[in-house]
Amino acid sequence: MQNKSERHLPAGFFVRLAAYLLDSVIVGATLLVVRIPFWISSFASPDNFVVRDLIFSYSIEDIVLYVLGVLYFIILTYKTGATVGKKMLHLRVVSAEDRSMTLFEVVYRETVGRFLSALVANVGYLMIGIHKDKKGLHDLLSDTQVIYYHEKKIYVDAEVHETQAGAKVYVAANYGPIKDELSAVEEKPMLSKSEIEKQVALAFEKCEGNIISEEEAICPEVAGLQMFEAPLVGIGSAEDELYQTLKQEGVVGPWHMLPSEWLTEAKSVISLFFPFTEEVKKSNRESVGNPSTAWLYGRVEGQQYISGYIKMLGALLEEQGIKTCIPCVDERFRQIQEGSTFGSNWSERHTAYICGLGTFGLSKGIITEKGMAGRFASIIIDKEMVADERAYTGIYDYCTNCGACTYRCPVEAISLEEGKDHVKCNACLKESKEKFAPRYGCGLCQTRVPCESRIPVKR
Repeated sequence: MQNKSERHLPAGFFVRLAAYLLDSVIVGATLLVVRIPFWISSFASPDNFVVRDLIFSYSIEDIVLYVLGVLYFIILTYKTGATVGKKMLHLRVVSAEDRSMTLFEVVYRETVGRFLSALVANVGYLMIGIHKDKKGLHDLLSDTQVIYYHEKKIYVDAEVHETQAGAKVYVAANYGPIKDELSAVEEKPMLSKSEIEKQVALAFEKCEGNIISEEEAICPEVAGLQMFEAPLVGIGSAEDELYQTLKQEGVVGPWHMLPSEWLTEAKSVISLFFPFTEEVKKSNRESVGNPSTAWLYGRVEGQQYISGYIKMLGALLEEQGIKTCIPCVDERFRQIQEGSTFGSNWSERHTAYICGLGTFGLSKGIITEKGMAGRFASIIIDKEMVADERAYTGIYDYCTNCGACTYRCPVEAISLEEGKDHVKCNACLKESKEKFAPRYGCGLCQTRVPCESRIPVKR
């Protein structure tokens, strides 16, 4: 995954060493004032308890001086992001994620992190010179980064004068400091994934409909059944070039809409995968020829729940000042059927692939870290986010071609040679609508297969 360090210029070993030496001089000079009472005490009584070893070979004097010294680094780093030495050299400590550093992270960095960095011949500090992001061991342990952070003067108000030749000249009335691009990113950080995940969790907690009520249940065994686990979250850029690829014939089709066609201000796409609970998967795992009752509920009532959930999530984001568009519940959303092609003008599965959630399997489902058995939804927003790095390059990278799904398909719509026959699959779903109305579904190819609940291991 990309992080903040990739959007800033990292500070190297020597400039950070220079900043540390400046801080050492400042701290050393300041602590001279503190040392004086200790020196007077030691001259007056050489065996004074203040200068006598208290813990191992450290006296009270040593402990007090260490605490005061480390407080200098902790307080300034936590409050302003930089010590005096770093400020003098235009450096700043930032979180590797798009958020403010916590007090715990700063304390951990400046105490345990620095101790471990210096433990073996300062190897942890020397790492800065060779690490690709210029990080020392204490940076890695606390998930922080030291970057260049400049200020420059610009005119913020001006009087306009016109010369005899008619040219306009701007004369500054006053000027002030304004942060450059690096600073601006830090001052107005991109929306973080952790912030989105909080809203996703809140919506999952609040949204009703994930548990089948007794009134809805057509048989006792599904009453009280929870359909979905908490969703996985994937983040993608609305400008990802793969969205253009989806418009090609044979991928999705020219009717597939770009994120910017759904939302003019589109910057990011949030893809969600709702894994079915073990109870739902187990019921379908044990079924042969027909889907289980629990799976049918997960397909129909489950989709109704997801539609309600994604609307609630959109409302929560709108409350945060984020403009959203939810394709699956938008009035422009269309199902597409052209000959043997079945799709829509917004593919949740392809979106999940682009957002790093997983790759396709032989049955054309998406294999995520929690498997294939589940449902997808997505939401387009106008805030820029760091896109999740795709841990794959090919569209079938997570599929082992084991063929297990071919044996599970009741109409032989899947084969190792031809892939998936969508016409056969669609005919099977139509038949299930007649048989199990008002519900329908199948999902046998998603259960009792190696990719049901995980990414299968390739042998």
